[in-house]
Amino acid sequence: MKRSVKRWLNRMLCREAAGNSRAMSRLWDLVYPPHCPLCGSDGGRGLCTICRNEIGDGAGRRCGRCGQPAGPHLTSSDLSRCFHCRGRQWAFRGVERLGLYEGALREACIGGKSDGAEPLAAALGEWFWECRGAALRRLGVDLVVPVPQHWTKRIAVAHNQAETLAGVLGRCLRVPVGRHILRKARRTPDQSSLSAARRRANLGDSFCVWRRGRIDGVHVLLVDDVLTTGTTAHQAARTLRQGGADRVSVAVVAVVSVTAGRSDRATI
Repeated sequence: MKRSVKRWLNRMLCREAAGNSRAMSRLWDLVYPPHCPLCGSDGGRGLCTICRNEIGDGAGRRCGRCGQPAGPHLTSSDLSRCFHCRGRQWAFRGVERLGLYEGALREACIGGKSDGAEPLAAALGEWFWECRGAALRRLGVDLVVPVPQHWTKRIAVAHNQAETLAGVLGRCLRVPVGRHILRKARRTPDQSSLSAARRRANLGDSFCVWRRGRIDGVHVLLVDDVLTTGTTAHQAARTLRQGGADRVSVAVVAVVSVTAGRSDRATI
């Protein structure tokens, strides 16, 4: 068969498949109307306008290194005056985040961890990109890597919110997503149940890099849902750096404010 005929057949098959896909999507929307994955209100896909307004758009001054709220006199070139960063040695270069772990954003982060919450996690990732996409693009990352779960936890909880978020950001940035590059080598107690000092000891040497050659010299965007003390992000970034990565930046939906009460139970 001539190549021109093969190309024509391929185009026809692709058009038919696309038409069937659109028809199925319309039928699905008719049976199950699109709704906001956070509040459940009817409307378009993704977060509704009310939920977006309650979560916020990530505006406001923040320290680019730790993600904490910053005063009016702090500049990106003078991080030594950021009270939260002073004296801290992290393996990652900086943190990009949507907002603080409170109110509607806290509710969304908690809800996004449950089974079947992939649509909510994806909607958070899309809103994150819509608000902070320009800042993420300026980082110039080559690869997106989610913070992994131990395999025993994945058996109990089928959904890893970090992977869903990483998938959305990788697609928007148009860079590969390395879902299996970073692994949790050993099971550790939940970070939310530990003090800051015990968190640092808890995660020591708990990550490993699989197929090291894939990250040699690249700038990795490490993705998770919530950043509390920075311990998990630091240990994961250090492992990536030891595995060959040139730089590691962090992207999280929410950062727990240092002024927040200890009753806030986050994951990292």
